[in-house]
Amino acid sequence: MTTLTLNQKLKQSEYMSIPCDDSHVYTLTSGKVEIYACTPEGSENYHKKFLMALEPGEDFFPPLEAATPLEFSLFAVTDAEISKTETERITPDIFSEKADKWFKKLTDLPWIRYLVAMDDEVVTRWHGENVFGETDKNLCDAVKETFLFNQEIFSMLISGQFGASERHAQERSANWAKQRVKTMFAAMS
Repeated sequence: MTTLTLNQKLKQSEYMSIPCDDSHVYTLTSGKVEIYACTPEGSENYHKKFLMALEPGEDFFPPLEAATPLEFSLFAVTDAEISKTETERITPDIFSEKADKWFKKLTDLPWIRYLVAMDDEVVTRWHGENVFGETDKNLCDAVKETFLFNQEIFSMLISGQFGASERHAQERSANWAKQRVKTMFAAMS
């Protein structure tokens, strides 16, 4: 798996790692990719979850550092090209527009859509592409602060998904072990 440079081409079926990062916006310039959230490769309990597919022109923002170390993994469905732009080089109004679209796309995830249905205040703003609401979109620091707040919530939510999956796997493994012991004792009787 490679790590993204400034502009990166991916061949079909190739993977690329996107580590936690709050200083860049990533844009799919051509092709089609799928984004997976995953624990770092080589970690003891490596696993990944499909998040979404991206079409050309769509932007994405990797998760921030969270309790569970996560990164994004891109899978090239077709030959693709991804560009990486420093957030400091994007005007606040354009940045907020890109971020609004990103958060809106996140509401397609079932576990986030559930929070929208439960009328969660923050996630409902994502769904309405109104993340920046009253924020002065001409003030770079205000836009960045609002973005980081919301991206941190996403990072916590996705970390929770990984934590829940890990607990479920541990419970399933423990139940399987108990069942195996019961079967063994039943066979010995």
